[in-house]
Amino acid sequence: MVNVPPRWTVEPTDKQFAQGSDAKVDCKADGFPKPQISWKKAAGIKPENYRDLDTQVQSNVKVIDGALVLKNIQKASEGYYLCKSTNGIGRGLSAVIYISVQAPPSFEIKTRTQTALKGESTVLSCEA
Repeated sequence: MVNVPPRWTVEPTDKQFAQGSDAKVDCKADGFPKPQISWKKAAGIKPENYRDLDTQVQSNVKVIDGALVLKNIQKASEGYYLCKSTNGIGRGLSAVIYISVQAPPSFEIKTRTQTALKGESTVLSCEA
């Protein structure tokens, strides 16, 4: 048997998803022995400080056959993700992608009562 380091068969790329939809990002590699695929998410807004995805706590996040699956994706899931493929031969592969979540505008303050005297000016603020 000849050991072969991982090589991409499906390299992940940046994706956009509508809020509330089910998101899937493929990440596949072959080699010998068969590479293991893992996903991590950046802790902040920059592509750095990657942390393991806690699929036990976040029931909507799964890795299925190398694909990252996010059920009912929300704005909080937006950010940089790292897919890693390793099999102990060579340095392995890694790819960084950005997942953006398109969400409709929403109001910060839903309702507020505003009073004004008849004939006087008042200011109504609206923040989305």
